[in-house]
Amino acid sequence: MKVKILISNCVLAAALFFTFSSCSEDVVPEDLSVAAEDNLVPETKSASGYRFGVAGTALGSPAYYNVPYTEQMALLKRMGMNVYKFQIQTMSDGKTTVPWRFNPFVKAAKEAGITLLPMLYHKNLDFSVSNTESYMRGLKVGKNFARQYKDIFTYYELGNELNLKCLIPGSAGKTPRSYNIKRFKTIAAYLKGMNNGIKSQDPDAKTMINSTWLHYGYLKMLEDHGIDFDIIAYHWYSEMDEVAKRDFGIDDIIQKLAKEFDKPIWFTEIGQRYEPVADIEEKQYEFISQFVARCKNHPQVKTAIVFQLFDQPNKDHILESNYGILKWMSPYTQYAYKLTAKKLIESN
Repeated sequence: MKVKILISNCVLAAALFFTFSSCSEDVVPEDLSVAAEDNLVPETKSASGYRFGVAGTALGSPAYYNVPYTEQMALLKRMGMNVYKFQIQTMSDGKTTVPWRFNPFVKAAKEAGITLLPMLYHKNLDFSVSNTESYMRGLKVGKNFARQYKDIFTYYELGNELNLKCLIPGSAGKTPRSYNIKRFKTIAAYLKGMNNGIKSQDPDAKTMINSTWLHYGYLKMLEDHGIDFDIIAYHWYSEMDEVAKRDFGIDDIIQKLAKEFDKPIWFTEIGQRYEPVADIEEKQYEFISQFVARCKNHPQVKTAIVFQLFDQPNKDHILESNYGILKWMSPYTQYAYKLTAKKLIESN
């Protein structure tokens, strides 16, 4: 019996006072010859219950591709994880731009029994084109990708935090008034095309679209726009609980999302914002462990994913380079467990 693996996306952009840059995979020219991608279909479906995992820029960052993928999968298993979220860029025919990394990555996951959760990038999204053209571009990306990999994937995360591309600066994001409607319609057309393209090739596909901070209004607008996606994907970081409660009276984002949506909820990024303090590892462990426990205890939350596996010293921004639960002692030859990873291993 073949198993399909899971799909999703990368890092966040500004949600209040913070600005984040999207992760990006290495891109190669369209005419570069692509290696064969045989024998990538997993043999058994993963369990249908609650999932716990980690995100990582597995195909596009030296902090990841310099560590053997078999070793990365072993790390996940030691921490009691069964999902690995990663990002994927595609060529015009829908194939990955980095098959020489993708193939061994998928093979290692298959052999370890790890479910992969990739994110499909919003390739060629352009606010200068018509909504019809935007739909067709999304349709092509989704259709071609699913045509290539429908026997591997069941779950597809569409784009990365596109809510931030149509949010009016300074707005809370809870209602349509928070968004530039013209830009929103371009995004909605693109995502509708991507969603329809995937499902035209893979009728059993389960698609998800993500948002972050209190921008759940964006997801409700996408529903109202007629996009038939299946899962609410959400990104939540350490400072957000306090600010949501203090400034907006929202005590628990999980309860809030469960009230707003009937769909299953996946937290596909859960992370500690870096601070240059001595007890940052303790802070990271406290936030991640408590939030993951809240996810596990809510029946509507089906998956919790920690952001991310390794620190990325190659990143210029101090936040982007320090999200990992593993740190580099000597890039990229020697790493060490941070407190969160140690505790996960101890409890597994």
